[in-house]
Amino acid sequence: MLPLAATETPPLVPTSTAPPFPSPEPTATPTAILLPPTPTPTRRPTPRPTTPPASWRGEYFANPSLAGPPAFVRNDAEIRFTWGQGAPAPQFPADQFSVRWTRTATFEVGLYRFHAVVDDGVRIYVDSTPVLDAWQDGPRREITADIRISAGSHTVRVEYYERTGNAVVQVWWEKLTAYPDWKGEYWPNRNLSGNPVLVRNDENLSFSWGSGSPAFGIPADGFSARWTRTFPFEGATYRFYVIVDDGVRLWVDDQLILDAWQDGSARQLTVDYALVQGIHSLRVEYYENTGEARIQVRWEKVTSPSYPDWKGEYWPNPSLSGTPALVRNDRLIDFDWGTGAPAWGLPADNFSARWTRQVTFEPALYRIYARADDGIRVYVDGSLIINEWHPSDATQTYSVDLLLSGTRWVMVEYYEGGGRALVQVWWKRIGDWPTPTATPTPTHPPTPTPFPTPTLTPTPTLTPVPTPSPTPGEPTPTPESSPLPPAP
Repeated sequence: MLPLAATETPPLVPTSTAPPFPSPEPTATPTAILLPPTPTPTRRPTPRPTTPPASWRGEYFANPSLAGPPAFVRNDAEIRFTWGQGAPAPQFPADQFSVRWTRTATFEVGLYRFHAVVDDGVRIYVDSTPVLDAWQDGPRREITADIRISAGSHTVRVEYYERTGNAVVQVWWEKLTAYPDWKGEYWPNRNLSGNPVLVRNDENLSFSWGSGSPAFGIPADGFSARWTRTFPFEGATYRFYVIVDDGVRLWVDDQLILDAWQDGSARQLTVDYALVQGIHSLRVEYYENTGEARIQVRWEKVTSPSYPDWKGEYWPNPSLSGTPALVRNDRLIDFDWGTGAPAWGLPADNFSARWTRQVTFEPALYRIYARADDGIRVYVDGSLIINEWHPSDATQTYSVDLLLSGTRWVMVEYYEGGGRALVQVWWKRIGDWPTPTATPTPTHPPTPTPFPTPTLTPTPTLTPVPTPSPTPGEPTPTPESSPLPPAP
């Protein structure tokens, strides 16, 4: 193996993103808009990373020099951590620590580019050969290095330390190929079946073929295509725009966020999707039946995202500290992530979340339920009504009875320590609002002056009644479409 020159790219600069019940993933709402048939180019990103399938063995040291025995050892699915000013685990320092990750990976022969996003220092080795060395304090930055690797299994080792301030480390690699933009694969059928007859680099995903063909050897009707790529996104909510005739599907990080796989004339579809800062994979699938053929895909950051259901804020630490890495709309709080993460770019363990919303209650007696693995707190109008902030296995359901009426502010806080991750919050009406009883006032016949009759005014009260009892939870974006005039 021959290590090539390491190059440092400019730092990634994050930008800030702008409460019925159970469900995960954000709600996507495609809409149709009439527009002229002018093609809109997409932005030009970077090559697709090779994502390692196996786990990393992570050794965590309570010092910045990897000295002595590790404080703990765990398996990490990916090296993609943005701890901010939080710690990698409870009872572990948030500053002055270091980590060593090792794993075996299988490579094809070829030239590979290793990427590291880091604050503070990082080193990468392949079979003990140094590939990338940035072992010094520094703000968040991306560093790359190229190395030629022979076919077979190789040991990859990553070493990292955090001095003070924000803690970030992300590592991945990719085999350099001939598709720096969109890798376009084309089939002479409508269902992407068999081997593609054409594979090429498409700089932009903006085509209006009309009644023509994408290329020689591909029919003008009855064909399909798939485009894949990666792109570095800032942490924000994005609006994806697709103009299509006939069918299209769009994935982000293997999550289907838009599905319009049916015939239709030219129309624009939009869907909003929140992303954690980092490099994300994109996939677009398209088919043309008959008539005009058209496909365009682009996206833009939403400056003022809306949260019609629960505003969900997610942190890569268990203490809700720092700036959330992800803010999105969650239709319900009913998640069973198992041993997985809430979203790409968030850890599967040692994370936390907060959901807030306004809820309008009809005057009645309600029972509020909560269930979690691990800790959960529920507030109504700032009053803490359920406080179970401790490790838990979700076998117990917590509940409290409240008299509620009108619009109330509801907040739920949750943290996951390790193992399974689950959180559910819901409520139901269990009784009517108490009916006031009037007290009769006696009158005296000799006195002509009447006495007023007093009336009782009901006063809402918060009456916590913890009632543990077992109970039972997950979501996907849902797009819509509408017609557009066909391209001329």
